[in-house]
Amino acid sequence: MGLGRTTERGDSFVYFRDGFEIDFKFFTLSDASSVFMAEMTEIREAMEYVIEGGHGSTQIVSDSRSSLMALESTCEKRSFIKEIKRKIKFHENKIFLCWIKVHKGYMGNEQIS
Repeated sequence: MGLGRTTERGDSFVYFRDGFEIDFKFFTLSDASSVFMAEMTEIREAMEYVIEGGHGSTQIVSDSRSSLMALESTCEKRSFIKEIKRKIKFHENKIFLCWIKVHKGYMGNEQIS
């Protein structure tokens, strides 16, 4: 699953299975959203898509190192991040988060960046 680019109106992600694009989702962001919050929203929306769709083991890739580090932190205090972590754990840890370099030719990342 590739996470997307923040625009003035919203953000997006692409869902791939076996190298084929299965779905594309666009969602609206608040005008007050920071880049970090937009990246965290991408991860949350992608994760909810996986859970609600009943998808099995899924890798969510992101070029936002700060977002992934916040989700790995054991002393995170922000409630929205704790909620994302709780949902990942609830999904029997079958959602895997992975960092990739931006604009390096990765499927999904290049498509929506």
